[in-house]
Amino acid sequence: MKRKKILVPYGARKKIAKDTGFSDICVRDALNGVTNTENSRLIRERALKFYEGVEVK
Repeated sequence: MKRKKILVPYGARKKIAKDTGFSDICVRDALNGVTNTENSRLIRERALKFYEGVEVK
């Protein structure tokens, strides 16, 4: 089951990748709701808390 997408401002995906140490692809999949691992949950949490992310359907 796919999770809700998280939209972040332009350039935030690269900042999240640099901040967490994960690849751009890992961050993209986590924010699109494709993966549901511990790392993905961390990425989504940080996107919502620190990078003005917004959950959408």
